[in-house]
Amino acid sequence: MKISTIGLTTAAVALFCVLAAPSVHADAVKDQAKDTPTQVTIIDSPHSDVAKLELIHVPEKYKFDTKLQANGAYSLNVGVVETDANITVFNDKSTQDWSVKASIEEKTLSTESGKKATVTNFKINGQDLMGEHANQIVHKSEGTKNIDNNTGNLSKEVTNEGLSVSFTKEKGDLKAGDILTGKVHYQLFNTPDAK
Repeated sequence: MKISTIGLTTAAVALFCVLAAPSVHADAVKDQAKDTPTQVTIIDSPHSDVAKLELIHVPEKYKFDTKLQANGAYSLNVGVVETDANITVFNDKSTQDWSVKASIEEKTLSTESGKKATVTNFKINGQDLMGEHANQIVHKSEGTKNIDNNTGNLSKEVTNEGLSVSFTKEKGDLKAGDILTGKVHYQLFNTPDAK
């Protein structure tokens, strides 16, 4: 009986000591803190590495307005670039050539009801996208390349004044209120001339 009483008494004392012990928390020691400066240097991609090229952004929408034309020939010389007007390419290697080529998808504009018009000319920043001598390059690396002009995000703005479209609708079935839509397609190449 004495053994069990001693055991209970010991357990009770141990429990009391745990409950009665003061809570411990960390206090900062005055004047005992230090810092390590940290630096990250962004380097040019090594010569042996393949460049990381990415077409980051193209303008969200081009808009034009026109009145009906009796002869079905439309030539609109100033458009509107909505929202962000930049064509932006990412490049991590200063020596890398690149170019962005634009084209008119299917060379048509059409309405939701199926009326179609043939695109005969489209220009971005005055650069012809169609025709026999059109090179279709709307953004490209500089001739003399360096880390300042050929690495990171490289943007070229599309201006309203340089935007134009011409199309024909021989069948005179367009009405006021019709909306013709189409797409400009962009492709990034790892050469300066998209060839």
